[in-house]
Amino acid sequence: MTSPLHDRLTHEIWRVVLEEVVEREKRPRLILTLMHVCKAWKAIAQPLLYRHLHFYSDNCLIKFHRHLLSNALRGCYPGKGARTFRATFYGTTYHFHERLQSILVYMPNLEVFCPGTNWNNRVAVEWLAQTRGKSLKQLDANIWLGEDADLQIAVLGQFSVLEKLDIHMAEYKGQAPPLSDLHMFPAFEMSALTHLTLSGGRGQHATIFLTFVSRGLFPSLKELSLDLRTLGHITTGIRGTLTNALLPLFKNHSRLSHLSITSVNPDDSLRLISSLLPLLGNIHKVRIGSKPPQEVIGLLPTNIAELRLEANFHERDEMQTLLNCISHMYPSLSDLPSLKVIWVNSDDHDARPFEWANVDPAGDNADLFFQLMLYSVRFASKGVHIQDDNG
Repeated sequence: MTSPLHDRLTHEIWRVVLEEVVEREKRPRLILTLMHVCKAWKAIAQPLLYRHLHFYSDNCLIKFHRHLLSNALRGCYPGKGARTFRATFYGTTYHFHERLQSILVYMPNLEVFCPGTNWNNRVAVEWLAQTRGKSLKQLDANIWLGEDADLQIAVLGQFSVLEKLDIHMAEYKGQAPPLSDLHMFPAFEMSALTHLTLSGGRGQHATIFLTFVSRGLFPSLKELSLDLRTLGHITTGIRGTLTNALLPLFKNHSRLSHLSITSVNPDDSLRLISSLLPLLGNIHKVRIGSKPPQEVIGLLPTNIAELRLEANFHERDEMQTLLNCISHMYPSLSDLPSLKVIWVNSDDHDARPFEWANVDPAGDNADLFFQLMLYSVRFASKGVHIQDDNG
């Protein structure tokens, strides 16, 4: 590149420009494209390859660890540029957890740590709490219900500037020790937290876990996601129901505007929303994942603007449940004057996203897709648009 503009712009300005592009896209492949523009851009863009890391196999992680270590022995530390660490695979390698912690040592400026819920990341999270507690902005924490599960949960309070927190309580084979000492630890105080996701645990563990989290102070909290598929039935628990455990979370956080509920049993979603209805006045976006019950329509906040419904479109029963919910909603649209969009999404992660354009007229459940399309026309006449996964 030899244009007059390129000659006038300094190396530092080009670095700022390319960093902004990378931050917006967060795709390593984009960096490879930038590196092929010219030698000057290659020198600037190459360090950005480490900015947002996403690993899909433990073999890749092993090679990356060797790469970081070999560079460190030569006095080069490319991991300083890393801001995001994500992994979406099962950690099966021997001493995998120790290797993960060793990698984090070379990432002093990390802001996002999302290793998924496939393995115990306890050691890494404890180390991050000591070294990145004042800088990490997003964290996925997988809590294993062993003897010190209460400590694993309590240590999350060290991350004081988090903006997004996902806490998953892993399944425990056998009788898990109680979380009886959890109430002794300080409540969470996370002034910047805007997104909170809670899942996992059963019975008394889920109730105690949610009671502790609900004690926390999250003045900026806007989005709350509850996965009842693993939290268990919401009427169980030795210290009150899960609903009662959640009440303080809704009472004390008036800025909460997005609510997401996923359950196997539609009655769970219905029971929870029914119990919390008086506290949902500020909620204007609701997501109900997996088998939305048709009765829930009468319990939605009147100021709701967006509703997201999910179902497995390969399962006829689930799709019929979704249609029943939409059919039941149509006569009540006048009671939801702010409603403008209903998102209809597929919750089958192994299938491609639902798109109107890809509906096969001769495929499975074609008749139900046709009914859904008719409803979309009827709803559009009322000013409410039914959107697919791609909007």
